[in-house]
Amino acid sequence: METSVARCPPVELPVEVWAQIISFITDSRYLPRTWLQFRLVSRVFKHATEMAFVSSHLPHADLIFREHRSSFHADLIFPKVVFKFDRLADGDRSRAVFVRKHPAESLREISVGPCCGGALDHDNLFDLTMRRWRETLEPYAAHAARQQMPKSAPYAWRPHVLAVRRVANDTALPGLEVDYEKQEISVLWAPMLSLLFGEEEYIKWAKKVDYQHSSTRRGVESMMRMVDSGEMPYDEVADLMWEFTTKRNFRVLDLVRRKRLARYEHNDQDLRDDALKRQVVVKAREHLEWATFADEFIYRGPEECKGNFYDGMGMKFQGKSEMNDPGECVHVP
Repeated sequence: METSVARCPPVELPVEVWAQIISFITDSRYLPRTWLQFRLVSRVFKHATEMAFVSSHLPHADLIFREHRSSFHADLIFPKVVFKFDRLADGDRSRAVFVRKHPAESLREISVGPCCGGALDHDNLFDLTMRRWRETLEPYAAHAARQQMPKSAPYAWRPHVLAVRRVANDTALPGLEVDYEKQEISVLWAPMLSLLFGEEEYIKWAKKVDYQHSSTRRGVESMMRMVDSGEMPYDEVADLMWEFTTKRNFRVLDLVRRKRLARYEHNDQDLRDDALKRQVVVKAREHLEWATFADEFIYRGPEECKGNFYDGMGMKFQGKSEMNDPGECVHVP
């Protein structure tokens, strides 16, 4: 005898629950794919993903400005200027507002004597630092206000480094607005994250390709067998891998930045300026490797390397192909 079983409609979780689940992804290696892919699933998932990033990841967002030397004193090194995410703008939650957190006001107590460069008797390190910050930011802010289409715009040197947890780069700040009196910066935060995470995915993809074709990968297994047999100390292998990753990181970042520059009108001087800025970005990324985030959970296995992903600029990378797949999900140092 057949019995009819009433079919229950599928249970849909509230968007707040999905946002809470997504917010548990705090491993910086997975933030780019989470942002770029989850928002493509559906409108609900897009909204939940954005809610999760506002609550869990934007609070760890910094805009860092670092000017190494003063035009007033050849031996004066400015402290970095850091703006931290503070809130979403009132009435326009598409904008994130960053406020100055560093340098401290106490630097006003450090006076800087006059010299031929134009510093006045009443100059102090805080005022000099903030004046120099404004001088370096104003040209980029003016350029951002004029910019319409990236392909038709000239290249503009970017004075900032944007850091979200362990992801750091000097990608563009869409919709940049600066209040120099209040010392606040506001940007369109969703496009800002898409540009940052899109280029990060490109960097990770380039690392995989570089490692796939490197002699280091072919020699690692042999060296580890020599370590196991006692023919080679592990410290020597670690030194070789450190040298490889250091050079590789510069090489890959240079490749990715040249691809970025190709979207703009640029000249040889722009290339030289960008090469200098690359060193600042590399140092910022290295510094964040040692940072501590209380809510962070890091998956200790190798990062997932299969599947397709998007770079936020309309470019699709095939996660499994003869050209860029490093084989099994091997650890890419």
